[in-house]
Amino acid sequence: MCNSKFLYEDQAHVWLTDNIENKALKKTFQEIKWFCLLRRHNRITMQNMNERKNHLVEFVGEEVVSISRNETILDASLAAGIPHFHVCGGNARCSTCRVLVLEGIEHLTPPNQKESFLNNQMHFPPNVRLACQTHVVGGNVKLRRIIQDETDIGLYVGSAAGDSTQQLGEEKVMALLFFDIRNFTHIMESHPAFDAIHIIRKLFSSFQSSIEGNRGHIVETTGDGLYAVFNYEKGKNRNAQAAVRAAHSMLGDLEVLNETYFIPHFEERIEGGIGVHIGKVVSGTVRVGSENHWS
Repeated sequence: MCNSKFLYEDQAHVWLTDNIENKALKKTFQEIKWFCLLRRHNRITMQNMNERKNHLVEFVGEEVVSISRNETILDASLAAGIPHFHVCGGNARCSTCRVLVLEGIEHLTPPNQKESFLNNQMHFPPNVRLACQTHVVGGNVKLRRIIQDETDIGLYVGSAAGDSTQQLGEEKVMALLFFDIRNFTHIMESHPAFDAIHIIRKLFSSFQSSIEGNRGHIVETTGDGLYAVFNYEKGKNRNAQAAVRAAHSMLGDLEVLNETYFIPHFEERIEGGIGVHIGKVVSGTVRVGSENHWS
C-alpha cells in the first residue's frame, strides 16, 4: 500500500483529506500517509549511508586512506596527496598506476573491460591491479604502489635498446667487474618476494648508467651479483681505468639510493662489494632459441 503512487503525490493527499467527510476515516488515511512517508525517508537515508560508507586502504610506507564505493583507488590516493603515477590520466592505457595488493583482494571490484584488455597484453598476476579502474566494496585493503617515482617507470613500461653485435669466438683483453650485494639472504628473508626483486631491479638499473657511461656492458646478473666487461680497442690500461671509474660511480649511486629510496621506502640499507680484474678472454654471442646472448 505504501508503494502506491497515489499516496506519494501531494495533490492526491489534499484531495483525499478534503473530500472524506468521515473524520475517523480521514484520520486513518492521514496516519497511513505519514507512515508511508516515514518509511520512504528511512529507506532513502539508509541508501545514502551505504553509498557514503568508507573503507580504509593502507598504502604501505605511505598513508592510510579513507575511500568510498564511488572512488577508484587512484582517486582516493591522489585526494590524500599521494604522488600516484597515472601517465595516461587514469584511462587504463599506461599501467603506471598499478598496485600490488597485499591483503584484502577479495574486497575489490573484479577487473572491468578496460583493465582486462590491458591485462591480456601485459599478463599481470592476480594480485596486481590498476588503481584507476578498481573500487573497494567489501572491507579494508592493504597494498603497495609498484611505481614509486619517475625512475621506476622504465623498469615496467617500454623496452630496452637492442644489444650490440659481437663476433663469435673473438679473443680480447678486457677488464671484468663484479658486484655482489652483501647480506643478501637477510634481504630475501625480510621482504616479500616482489619487494626483494624490485630492490635488485632498482639497484642494477641505476648501475647500468654508470657502467655504460664508461663504455662497459652488463653481461649477466645472477641473484645478488652483477657481472660487467669493459673493452676499449686501444690498450688494457684504458679498460682497467674505465672499470675503476665505473666502480666508484656505482658506489656513489648506491649511497644516493640508500638515502633517497631504499631506507625511506623499505627501511633497508643496501651494501655491496666490487671486484675488478683484467685479462684475456674469449667473447661472442650464443644463440638460444630466437635470442642472442653475449658470453
